[in-house]
Amino acid sequence: MATEVESLRRALVAEGQTVRTVGELGALVSHRVGLFIPHDGYLLTGLDPLTRAAGFYAKEHFYGAQAAQRLYAERPDIDPFPCPFASLLDGPRRVGVLNADSPEHRRSERLHDVMAGEGFGCELRVALTHGGLPWGLLTLLRTTGSRPFTAEEEARAERLAGPLATALKVFGRGLCAGPNRHAAEPGVVVVGPDDTVRMTPTAVDWLAELNPHPLATAQALGTTVWTVVWMARYSGAPAVSRIPTPGGWVAVQAQLLGAEGGDEVVVTIRPASGAGLLPTFAAWHDITRRERAVAALLLEGLPAKRIARRLGMSPHTVNDHLKAVYRKTGVSGRDELVAVLLAGVAGAW
Repeated sequence: MATEVESLRRALVAEGQTVRTVGELGALVSHRVGLFIPHDGYLLTGLDPLTRAAGFYAKEHFYGAQAAQRLYAERPDIDPFPCPFASLLDGPRRVGVLNADSPEHRRSERLHDVMAGEGFGCELRVALTHGGLPWGLLTLLRTTGSRPFTAEEEARAERLAGPLATALKVFGRGLCAGPNRHAAEPGVVVVGPDDTVRMTPTAVDWLAELNPHPLATAQALGTTVWTVVWMARYSGAPAVSRIPTPGGWVAVQAQLLGAEGGDEVVVTIRPASGAGLLPTFAAWHDITRRERAVAALLLEGLPAKRIARRLGMSPHTVNDHLKAVYRKTGVSGRDELVAVLLAGVAGAW
């Protein structure tokens, strides 16, 4: 198995250099993983590592939108559900299998009904973590009548999770390597308690950019937006995902409309920048706590000497930290870093 893991790692490094879109990344991962774990469909999701909300994703031969919405709106309080993603991200095991025909899984009517209705009989879930942070999720499907995923394949998936997490992380920080080019006005989506959707024209444009697959209707939402809607509903607190895209960082934030609105949720989609983006940006680029503190003051417009006084460092140490940030993020210097993080957007989060 060690040879298989190393083989996958080398392939992802070599072939990943040519990947330019999320769809290409998904196809690459599905092909390489399929050599060890055959499957009929997949969903690869990149996460905001700090909030765990979905960001970019790719899929092929997967559940339909309504089925996925029902299946992944996990509510253990009303429907006992095996292998919730949260338990895989936090628990000792990173892999879980759902089998619609398994006696232990028949307690969940939702699982049985959705999988059977969509023509699938078995699902393998892999939590992709690296460095103590969640970077993504990989879901593999087998159609009804196919053999279930075996214990040996679960063990393989467990060992492949690390290289896959690394691939996601490398892809995500390469996806958004330059200044934010988004000039669109924020988009607003209102999701009713019955999941009816209303949105502004600008939201339609934003959704078209965030979804790698054509949406069925102008009122449809993709995985990214549904995730923050569910999180806001079930936590009662605002939920946000900061997503790297070829045009720059995008923030998708959802919050309950208010006590009288029940489960009505308002979602805002806009360019992400400023101090609110810095923690997520730092995680993607392996920026240390001290380097992040220096970068935060840089965004406030402070020169190196004032940053040094504020943080109790020497100017030489501040410059060393800045050089490390420039190297890790691939920018040429102060102006380009500020352009990447601020993008001239007023009132940024």
